[in-house]
Amino acid sequence: MKHTLNESILRLYDIRGEFDKTLCSKDAFFIGKAFASIVRNAGGRRIAVARDGRLSSPELTGFLVQGLASCGADVYLTGLMPTPVLYFAVHDLNFDGGIMVTGSHNPKEYNGFKLLLDDKPFYGEDIKKLAGIVRNQCYFDSPKVGQTFDVDILDDYINAIFSKINFARSINIVWDCGNGAAGAVIKRLAAKVPGHHVFINEQIDGNFPGRSPDPTAEGSMDQIRQVIMEGSYDLGIAFDGDADRLAVLDNRGHIIAGDQLLCLMARDVLEKHPGAKIIADIKSSLIFFDEIKRLGGIPLMSSTGHSLIKAKMRETGALLAGELSGHLFFNDDWYGFDDALYASIRLVSFLTGQGRSLGDLIDELPKTFSSPEMRIRCPRNSALQIIETLSRELALDPDLEIEAIDGLRVKSKCGWWLMRASNTQDVMVARVEAKTQKDFMEVERQLCLIFKRFGLQYK
Repeated sequence: MKHTLNESILRLYDIRGEFDKTLCSKDAFFIGKAFASIVRNAGGRRIAVARDGRLSSPELTGFLVQGLASCGADVYLTGLMPTPVLYFAVHDLNFDGGIMVTGSHNPKEYNGFKLLLDDKPFYGEDIKKLAGIVRNQCYFDSPKVGQTFDVDILDDYINAIFSKINFARSINIVWDCGNGAAGAVIKRLAAKVPGHHVFINEQIDGNFPGRSPDPTAEGSMDQIRQVIMEGSYDLGIAFDGDADRLAVLDNRGHIIAGDQLLCLMARDVLEKHPGAKIIADIKSSLIFFDEIKRLGGIPLMSSTGHSLIKAKMRETGALLAGELSGHLFFNDDWYGFDDALYASIRLVSFLTGQGRSLGDLIDELPKTFSSPEMRIRCPRNSALQIIETLSRELALDPDLEIEAIDGLRVKSKCGWWLMRASNTQDVMVARVEAKTQKDFMEVERQLCLIFKRFGLQYK
């Protein structure tokens, strides 16, 4: 049967679209057939599958499994679990591939697929190849249908997390699952952490009644902040829809930026592994790069995107990586994939060994003036064209330092600004940073003029 996937769902590092509009159940079936064909042609047949708590996930999973099995793949179902549990299953049980059915941090109408081939990220050209198999109907011809098995991996996952982690004292934490897949595991994790725990939005609900599945969305942290401020809590930890990203609030209810969090965790890693390489994405503050050097580590800059960062970690041997958005990747005592659940426990363990609060630790970091991650509505193709035009023009200015691995990061004597096309939404992402308020205002003014020139509103 001939079938073509909607081009809009083929993202750089996953497959994602609006259910029953750009992404339907038939798509899931043929994505399964194509991925199974890739696995079978590579000599494998064992594929793990998990799903998040979205309303469309059971239906998509059912069709996906049919497609996988039709090409002779044996499918191992781990059930409703966070994405990192699926990643763990693929690594720990040596599956030939894995697929997570999830819309990640997107609104409830969306869903999609995150894929692994062996234990490696499946992205970019891999996704294009998969789409080509669907378009050209080049499926693996299996003499028989594959089998389906249920796998209970959760105990092994929890035991692995705590096998090398200790706590120096008890700690009081507010956990916000955002009605997402983290609710499947969070109470069992927290039970192993000494202290007092409060849970909000822990009930898995695909309508996300508590807040947005994106913890960085405006207002998403209001509820957890209120709980922290009304009680005596050391920190709050919130997860996105599939628990591969986290947001952290300190004891004062202040949100800790992802690059600041990475600086703290780098202390833990570099204490055990002096001189280690630490990766941050292109949106990260200069504070990160300066701090890693001060701690004796080697800072590296990466394109944004979980698959791209995992690939760079493999390439460079880095022991830790992170994104401003809240993805953290530990590659010392963990597997190198983005796991907000493990990262949260690792953070808590680190904090129990400190004599200061999380807020005080953050206060010790150097201060700059910076904008949050701004997201300006703009079709992806238009955003890419704008960046290409600016790249040609700015390359002629000798006073500018330009980093073009992912969009444009432009540094002048006043500070730096960034603009890049999002790989998951039709938005232009922007950020500004400088060491003084005066310089910040000047860099921001320059960026505002650029956006205005192209008919976009910076704020």
